Amino acid sequence: FLFFFFFFGFFVDVVAESDSNNELQIFIYVLVHTNLEDLETQNTYMWSLSAPEELTGERGYYLTMFGSAVEYIKSYSPDQGTA
Repeated sequence: FLFFFFFFGFFVDVVAESDSNNELQIFIYVLVHTNLEDLETQNTYMWSLSAPEELTGERGYYLTMFGSAVEYIKSYSPDQGTA
């Protein structure tokens, strides 16, 4: 869980210098290369710890981005080349 906060800070810095259309792709790339385990569990844990009023701004945006990246990674099929 603490790693996510470190990663979030790094990600915000990287995305600030890139095109917004690439944010999800960068997020997926970094998650895959960090070799984190239990991404679904971490995603569920972070959503359950967040109060609804905290999810209307930037925190909600990046938590949604994390969840989307987790779902993409989970559904990726190397045979197809795409999710």
